[in-house]
Amino acid sequence: MSKATSERVLRKHVLQTLSADGCKTQAIESELMGVGIPDAYVCVPATLFLPSIPCWIEFKVCPEGDVFKRAVTFEPGQYAWLMDNVRHGGTSYIFVQHQKGYSVTLAQHIDPLSRTLDVAWTTTFKLLSDVLLVAVFRDLFFHEHRRK
Repeated sequence: MSKATSERVLRKHVLQTLSADGCKTQAIESELMGVGIPDAYVCVPATLFLPSIPCWIEFKVCPEGDVFKRAVTFEPGQYAWLMDNVRHGGTSYIFVQHQKGYSVTLAQHIDPLSRTLDVAWTTTFKLLSDVLLVAVFRDLFFHEHRRK
């Protein structure tokens, strides 16, 4: 399976899972929209303790081979778009599938010099279960929202 196909499959599954939990989801066909726009827009509905939280998600699949390599590289346009969104107060997440599982982190953690994101330091989840996926996003949204 090609990297592009793997990313499309990952995006479809994640968006279906979030949508089933009541999130507003929209896949973005970036070839039609412009350079660098992330793969999806998601709005997590309000809860008793949090307002609704909109965000962008970029999906990445690590190259196969080295089981310890959990870094992904961003094209210049992708990196520029993500950092511009952050500078304007937006929230962008990177959802990475690698050989050890799945990782989710904020776009701010991309290395500006190499335009790479090493998710080896992030929490890795073995299973992409519906409950785990939603819990991961809600936890990240909660911590990000508290900082603003």
